[in-house]
Amino acid sequence: MDAENQRKILIADRDKDGCFLAREAFKDVETAAALSFFNSGKDLFNYLSTRSDSGEKSELPDIILFDLNIPRRKHGREVLKMIKSKPVLKDIPVLVLMTSTREKDIYLSVEAGADGFITKPTNFDEWKEVIKSVAKRWPLSTVS
Repeated sequence: MDAENQRKILIADRDKDGCFLAREAFKDVETAAALSFFNSGKDLFNYLSTRSDSGEKSELPDIILFDLNIPRRKHGREVLKMIKSKPVLKDIPVLVLMTSTREKDIYLSVEAGADGFITKPTNFDEWKEVIKSVAKRWPLSTVS
């Protein structure tokens, strides 16, 4: 599959080990996904804003996996609200990576615009299961 037809997935998470596991799990599950990683909500939003302002929808991601607890510069729920308030970005699925299972955290994330929740994977096998689950809901191409 050529790069133009790959699903574009953005992952916002400061956990370098988690990002490494995610990258390796996407390879192992053999998805044809183009991954981009961000370690702050502000960097993620700036990236999205630049691409959405250009008018090129093909530059936008298909899915965003977002750890809302990224503590740098802007709080995650604030960034999520900003993403969902931009008309060109609001339909991009944002799946929240959460270590918390507290109802309050889930409620606040839904209120901010989250499209789904994922218990944050802590190992390679859990990442593979997350990718398979995401692929069922939002199909990801597989490598032929």
